Amino acid sequence: MHQLEQATTNGQAGIEIRRLGELTLGLRAATVLTYSGDKINLQ
Repeated sequence: MHQLEQATTNGQAGIEIRRLGELTLGLRAATVLTYSGDKINLQ
């Protein structure tokens, strides 16, 4: 029983980590797009 609880906890942690990863990628993409836009505006 304890092992099952541990597996569930690990599964939830994995989902949270994946969500954080997606957020980080999204922020990075937005930053790159903004930076590219600023560069184009400067030129």
